[in-house]
Amino acid sequence: FLPVLIAFTVYFCVWHSTRHIFRVAVMFNSQNSFAALTDFFKNSWVITLITLIGAVFSAAIIFFYVPFEAVIVKIVFIGLSVLTLPHMVLTGLA
Repeated sequence: FLPVLIAFTVYFCVWHSTRHIFRVAVMFNSQNSFAALTDFFKNSWVITLITLIGAVFSAAIIFFYVPFEAVIVKIVFIGLSVLTLPHMVLTGLA
């Protein structure tokens, strides 16, 4: 029902990320899921905030020089490609 780029972004951000965060959080405390998620968010909010600030700053610079449609494609796919290798390494080590 949606254009491909929007559908992919919604899937990735809503389904994949939520499921993965829950799996990682429960790895550290399998007895209490709520406590696991609470600990996860307490320990990750600073790096998440820094990442969001960097993403907004980078997007603002890119938006100034490149047309909107090209920016979205670049941010989504280049961002995902940069994050995939470290993500897979850390997931494999856990």
